Amino acid sequence: PWRDNSQLRISMHIRRGDTANKATGEASERWAHKYGLPIYEEMLDTLHNAMPELFHFRIDVFTEPNFSYAESNSLKTRFPTMEFHRGTPKTMLQDLRLMGTSDVFISSASYFSAFAGYLTQTDSVIVMGTPACYQGYFAEHSKFCDNVFTIGEPKLVAALQELLFRKFGKPAYKAGDKVCICGLTSDAGQSLNGQEGVIVRYAFEVARYEVSLAAQANTKALKPDNLQLVGSAESTVQS
Repeated sequence: PWRDNSQLRISMHIRRGDTANKATGEASERWAHKYGLPIYEEMLDTLHNAMPELFHFRIDVFTEPNFSYAESNSLKTRFPTMEFHRGTPKTMLQDLRLMGTSDVFISSASYFSAFAGYLTQTDSVIVMGTPACYQGYFAEHSKFCDNVFTIGEPKLVAALQELLFRKFGKPAYKAGDKVCICGLTSDAGQSLNGQEGVIVRYAFEVARYEVSLAAQANTKALKPDNLQLVGSAESTVQS
């Protein structure tokens, strides 16, 4: 199939020309400061602050062979789910296919990113950086689809939330809700039945709620079926 709808796929394109001097391959003040790696770091930071749920999924980063391991290791230290692919002319079509089948595509200001954007489905989300040059590459997308957003734009967060709900269903509980554990059948689980806790977050990537219990140092990952809202007469089952 063109795209696996059972999981969330996130990809990012880092164009080496945005992070290095074209003549020497070395970082230059003009490229590195104005359109370089800080632009991508800003995009990731802004996205992480707005939608941290995305960063529990794998993020495939497509770049070029001369993107240094020091740079990729620096990013991976901050965002551990990143996996880097250093493309060559031989992998170009495969790289385009993988970017084009993403649910979320974090683009660069380049024709390669624009081409990948044309391959994405209309229900995918394309994320642009803040430099004005991005508009020139994605102007045609915006004429026909409403799935292209600039980082930091409020509509982007709404589109990403809608994407998560469409793929995994809307969580029955929200962070801060008080719940009671019920229905666990394993020896370890039965000891938790009847205990009350607080929802920390819904882990879309594993379809579990992380629940904080007063008597436990770590959170517990529990299915919706095994939680009941305190004060509710019946358990809520996640659709």
